Amino acid sequence: MLNFTIDLAKKAGEVILSEKKHLTVDKKSRREIVTNADVASEKFITHSILEKFGSHHILGEETFQKDKNYQKFSDLWIIDPIDGTTNFAQGLTEYAVSIGYYHDQKPVVGVVFFPEKNMLFTAESGKGASLNDKKIEVAQKQDVKDVVFSGLFSYETEENVVVLDIAKKLYPQIKTMRFMGSAVLDICFTAAGILDGTFGFSLKPWDMAAGYIIATEAGAEVSTLKGEKWTLFQPEMLVTNKFIHPFFVNFFSQILLV
Repeated sequence: MLNFTIDLAKKAGEVILSEKKHLTVDKKSRREIVTNADVASEKFITHSILEKFGSHHILGEETFQKDKNYQKFSDLWIIDPIDGTTNFAQGLTEYAVSIGYYHDQKPVVGVVFFPEKNMLFTAESGKGASLNDKKIEVAQKQDVKDVVFSGLFSYETEENVVVLDIAKKLYPQIKTMRFMGSAVLDICFTAAGILDGTFGFSLKPWDMAAGYIIATEAGAEVSTLKGEKWTLFQPEMLVTNKFIHPFFVNFFSQILLV
């Protein structure tokens, strides 16, 4: 299953780079866009999965159906054909193909591929996580004053006001913050110890599914912002290590008193 998913992600990356040569952009909303590469990538991934696993189901960003109960499916693939579409459309390299496979709502395989960085993050349940075939693990920092933390802006103005307020209150207590425009990049970079932690809310399953497997297999602590157990359809995520996780849970519990 892992090798199939790796091959799928890499080939989807090739599709994206090919489509980039004649890029077209359409608006979903004021801030959210979709490109020809998003559509082509998801179409390729979906076709490839169903050709091999005809009875499986797919939850993809571009083909998501609000009235469909995805939680009832035993074999579910969660796909983000391009995580970081705005970055991609702007010519930035911080975007990725993200593919996660879950059986009975439990993570089995996660693969995230950054085509222009040639960075391949992989994980299989119980077997650890890797970056380009080298084992990775979350950073072990214990002092929050040394932490490089990341966050993700929403498409909604009201939610971004909250994100900015969080940054304003958190920044004096840590080393610095980064906003890279890709949830799965933030999660994978935390898993690899490049970042020390990340948070996001108003997220979708395809933003987190593959990254969750990679992060947990790399030894990360993953929860909701207030420290509750994370599940696939939770709209938020906090990823850090076991030493600093309590600090961030307490911080978000205080700032999000709703």
